[in-house]
Formats: sequence, structure tokens, C-alpha cells
Amino acid sequence: MMLMDDLPPDALDDERQPPHSTEAEQCVLGALWIDNRLLAVVSDLIDSGSLWHDQHRLLFDGTVAIIQSGQPADELTVLAWLQARSLADRAGGLKYINEISQATISSRNVRRYAEIVAEKYAERELIRATDEARTLSWQTGLKLEDRLQRIAGLLARAEGLRTGVGTRVPLLG
Repeated sequence: MMLMDDLPPDALDDERQPPHSTEAEQCVLGALWIDNRLLAVVSDLIDSGSLWHDQHRLLFDGTVAIIQSGQPADELTVLAWLQARSLADRAGGLKYINEISQATISSRNVRRYAEIVAEKYAERELIRATDEARTLSWQTGLKLEDRLQRIAGLLARAEGLRTGVGTRVPLLG
């Protein structure tokens, strides 16, 4: 009979995909393109790091940069911003931007979509923290007290994201 003590540290890893909501991320982007003022509605909840998809992070970064510069951000201005930085293909190009835009019927529920994105980000950070905690727990070269303190810090950071006290880079200045 094999016990937990007999397992190597990576024996419990699996191939599940981390929590995310592609649709909620797309709806946030589409809503921001419909009404740039909605950045103020979501900026306390999410930033580009909250988004799972690299394409969405790039699109969000472009949208925020354009809005912060005082210019209107929409599908075409975001595409131009990405093209100027040679990022348009990586972000999916005009075709993907149009898909997001066409799938966004309304901007009315943007706060709820941002809450979903933030929750999925917090779940991913919890997974990351517990993975790191597991790795730390196997590092017998470190003092137990040091490991416990570091693990507590990791979990406190994840808890802070869930309760809304995690660090966020201010988007609006």
C-alpha cells in the first residue's frame, strides 16, 4: 500500500484547465468598447493580469491605454493600437475583435462579468498558492517555521483577492 509519504511531490498533479470564463472576459471587452466610461465600473475589480487569455490581456491593455490617453477606444482604435506595437496577430486580429464585438449585445451587466473574471482569477491564484505551498512543504532544507510562514503569506494573498483587499494597479488616475 502506497502512502502519501511515498509519493513524489508532483505525483498529485493533473491536467485540469485552470478556472476562467472566456465569455465573461469577452463581454467585459465588448462592453468597454460600447461605453468607455465603464472602465470606472470595472477597474476596482480587474486589470489585464486578471484575464486568462493572452489575447484578452492584450486587448484590455490596448483599451485601457487608449481610454487613459483621453481618446475613444473601440474595435478599430484598439486594432490600430495593437498594430502599432506589432501585437494585432497575437491578439487575434480584426476577425477576433469583430467576434467579440458581435457577441456583446449589451454593456449593462459589465460589473457582473468583471466580478466573474475577478473570481476566476482569485481561484487561479488560490491554485497557484496551494501548488507553491505544496512545493514549499517538501523543502525539508528550510526550517518548518519558515515554511509555515511563507505558506501562510501565500494563502493570505489569495484570501485577499477573494475579499477584495488584494493589490490592484489603479487603472484610473
